[in-house]
Amino acid sequence: KARVSALKGLPAENIFLGNGSDEAIDLMYRIFCTPGKDNAVAIVPSYGMYSVAAEMNDVELRGVALREDFFLPVQDLLNAADANTRLLFLCSPNNPSGNAFPAKEILSLVENFPGMVVLDEAYADFSAFGSLRAKVLEHPNLVQPSRQGAGAPQPGGSANLLQGLWPGGPPAGNGLCRCLCHRADEPGEVPL
Repeated sequence: KARVSALKGLPAENIFLGNGSDEAIDLMYRIFCTPGKDNAVAIVPSYGMYSVAAEMNDVELRGVALREDFFLPVQDLLNAADANTRLLFLCSPNNPSGNAFPAKEILSLVENFPGMVVLDEAYADFSAFGSLRAKVLEHPNLVQPSRQGAGAPQPGGSANLLQGLWPGGPPAGNGLCRCLCHRADEPGEVPL
């Protein structure tokens, strides 16, 4: 974690190392959603694992179509949320469309969404907009799964980083990091 912390410019206690972004996405549902009751919101089209993990965890996923110009429908995403909405998934640059979203629009969602915003920036290194990685320290409802070396093979494979496990004051507190780290050590998992 210390090496990743230096590389990403975030405190080590704000970083969870997991077995790929799919594990981190699944854990977001398991931690924040009650099966059969809660829901999540995501842009469509987007990364398919958001819907796969929702189905595996019996959580309704409400898809909101991108605008015709492929930019974020900020107000539509906010309107899709209700009292049982726990997560909002954003992928920027988006998979499969490849377009990145302006920071202003993303931060508007972070500031106004009533639950956790999962900002998937797996391919931010290839975007003119760059990463909003540093914003996880300013917004207690923002988490950011990203892959170390997304898009390019890395010696020894790629490690998933879940950034935004806050040093204090967030809805889940440091308990989220402890919960994620404990989950990664369960049988069948390969701790990094």
